[in-house]
Amino acid sequence: MVRINKPFLRLLLSIFFPLFFLFIVACEKDPTDIDINFKPDSKLNIYFSDTLQVKAFTYSQDSIRADETIYNLLGTVHDPVFGTATSSFLTQIRLSDKFYPGDNASVDSLILFFETNGLYGDSLAGMNMEVYQSLKTIYLDSMYYSNFNLSDSIGTVPLGVQNYTPVDSVIKVYLDPSFGDWLISDTSALVSQSAFQNHFKGFYVSSKELFAGSGGITIINLLSLGSKLALYYRNSETDSLSYDFEINTYAARVNLFEHDFSTADEATKIQHLNDHVEDSVVYVQGMAGVYTKFALPYLSVWKDSMPLAVNHAEFVINIYDEFSNQVFPSAEGFDLVIKNQEGNYERLIDSYFGDEYFGGQLNDSIVKFTVTTQIQDYLEDKKEQNEFYLLVKNQEYIPNRSVFTSPINSNRLKFRFTYTRIKE
Repeated sequence: MVRINKPFLRLLLSIFFPLFFLFIVACEKDPTDIDINFKPDSKLNIYFSDTLQVKAFTYSQDSIRADETIYNLLGTVHDPVFGTATSSFLTQIRLSDKFYPGDNASVDSLILFFETNGLYGDSLAGMNMEVYQSLKTIYLDSMYYSNFNLSDSIGTVPLGVQNYTPVDSVIKVYLDPSFGDWLISDTSALVSQSAFQNHFKGFYVSSKELFAGSGGITIINLLSLGSKLALYYRNSETDSLSYDFEINTYAARVNLFEHDFSTADEATKIQHLNDHVEDSVVYVQGMAGVYTKFALPYLSVWKDSMPLAVNHAEFVINIYDEFSNQVFPSAEGFDLVIKNQEGNYERLIDSYFGDEYFGGQLNDSIVKFTVTTQIQDYLEDKKEQNEFYLLVKNQEYIPNRSVFTSPINSNRLKFRFTYTRIKE
């Protein structure tokens, strides 16, 4: 065994560690130089701007895709700013199991149950629901839009009517028992889903207010166990029998929306809709109501300054508090999208990084969207769009609306732009 005496070891360490430390320091780069391929005489310049011009206009929507949504909307509201908005829906029902009614089956009662999940509008509004038989087949694997035409596809007489208020947790509608007799009359249609769908297409459900007022829209959860069609019947052997038809994820469902902006109050209505004229406020509304388009008309000028790196780019949008109230509260989540060459909405690249990064949530009356990657790609000619579309998030089942300040408002909508330029 080789032994090293302690004085010699201390001498060795006193020489080795200072040399090792100097070696590490010599190998470190200045943080500003790491991973950046600059020329030795290059300079890093970081700039900030929130004065780039933004144009903003409000437009009405034609329709949105509205099939198989998480919730279905039912009712009518009269908004002093946005006018009248109405929602109805189509839904199939399905067999819960093969159904054998037995000999001489006769229906005692047929009840349609809807479990609710919230409301929009006046919680005490008196509403009247009407349930019709749908005469048009809808398919689970097809796409349907909120302006789906039902003019010749529903029964002429309602199967059942029911008064309710939007705050009701469950809405129960008694349907005509004679319809129940027809429903189970063809026993061959009660042993398979496809046969039953051919026999009975589904229900169309609409609602209107009983008295003039703000009205209300009820958010209905058709997929809950509490939403069903309950059949109570008798046959030759038993006087008290029941069977439940289901509404589940395999049932095709479509939300239908209508808007009449002309019914808004003259003093508060949208002043510039579809006319390409800027106003001091801009608007968005769920249920395929209205949207706002942002344009950055002078962003293309920055291409002449390339190469530059976009450190951060964002829209900062402020709620206009004057039009927010308890009856018609603002939406809380928003989407910012672009349009592709086919004219369809398309997600921004930045949205794929998650909501926490991308934004879109209403916080302290402000909504922010990070668009850094989208702007960088535009400046590098990887993307052509410099127009953005502000929508209510999940508007296929969210009825809320919002009013924001525009770029010409004193508390203006802003586009903030931080970038790095290299001067040689």
